[in-house]
Amino acid sequence: MIAETGRTEQRSRLLPARVVVYFVLAMCLFFGQGYEEVARLLGEGLGDGRRTWRVPTTAAIGRARRRLGTEPLRALFARVRRPVAVPETAGAWYRRWRLVAVDGTTLDVADTAANEEFFGPHASTRGAAAFSAGTAGRAGGMRHPIWVFCWIVRWVRHFSVSASAERAETSGPACFPP
Repeated sequence: MIAETGRTEQRSRLLPARVVVYFVLAMCLFFGQGYEEVARLLGEGLGDGRRTWRVPTTAAIGRARRRLGTEPLRALFARVRRPVAVPETAGAWYRRWRLVAVDGTTLDVADTAANEEFFGPHASTRGAAAFSAGTAGRAGGMRHPIWVFCWIVRWVRHFSVSASAERAETSGPACFPP
């Protein structure tokens, strides 16, 4: 996926693109841990026992993730997602229909001009926030960028089969249009 999406590294680095993909996946497995601890655990798993791996700093991991971008992970998800339940899987079907659930969440993103340009402003229904980097005081209360995640999950096995990340609109996102 890295070569397909044009994200191969141009020089030798402590965090090559493939390791950054492994790191992002490891963050899902060790979701309660910080960046450096996840990197340490990943290094233990990737090591060959003959050499040591210097754990990168949080800042270095953040830069590596920005270099990688989202395209390789989108390509990986598109390649591996597939139905898991077979017709004999108990609880996965209602008559001839596969049972799924739609879920979602939102994340506040940093209150910067670049994020507001990309995600658009979102009016808060709770008034002005305590800490704002400059958008408080606009008409309509505090406005800050919000990123909306939606996904479709298999009912029994909890495997994601589709996902969407959209900018929030004040009237609500349309993650999965009909």
